[in-house]
Amino acid sequence: MQPTGAGLDDLRPAVRTFNSLVANGVPKSKLLMALCRIGNPTEASVARDYLTSAGYAVADGYVPEKVSYRRLHDAGKAITEARHPTLKAAAATVIQSIINAAVAASSQDAEAAE
Repeated sequence: MQPTGAGLDDLRPAVRTFNSLVANGVPKSKLLMALCRIGNPTEASVARDYLTSAGYAVADGYVPEKVSYRRLHDAGKAITEARHPTLKAAAATVIQSIINAAVAASSQDAEAAE
């Protein structure tokens, strides 16, 4: 899993990194981008389209750019510990999607080993 912002200065290196991993034998099915520091739903949609057109999976949802998340990190807390229900739900959506992708990749490995 690789977090990435919505700007091309984040997206292009993220895709280059994944391209390099694939070129070195890592299956695309093991790679997942997660959108973070996103300003609004339109920005998330454009970034998601860019990444999927490059051939990579993107976690559901996105982590919005919020001061509250930075304050949580400053206090040594996770973004899922946000008090505001909307921020907590946004974080939970992305994290659950990452967990689901990891479980799916692990299941594929187990099936391939049989």
